[in-house]
Amino acid sequence: MSELPKSVLGRIDMKDMNSWVEIESDSMNQMIRAIDGKKFRGRKIRMNDADTGGKRSN
Repeated sequence: MSELPKSVLGRIDMKDMNSWVEIESDSMNQMIRAIDGKKFRGRKIRMNDADTGGKRSN
């Protein structure tokens, strides 16, 4: 969905109710803008920056 190369991704930790995705900081905002609010298999995706408590940098 983000059209970013796989090389910007690091470790992905999937849990029952959430997942954590490591991503290069230069690509973070593009990833969040591309995916946050979209639906996947009928569920709305919420994506944010864990280091800033969910706040997104501009």
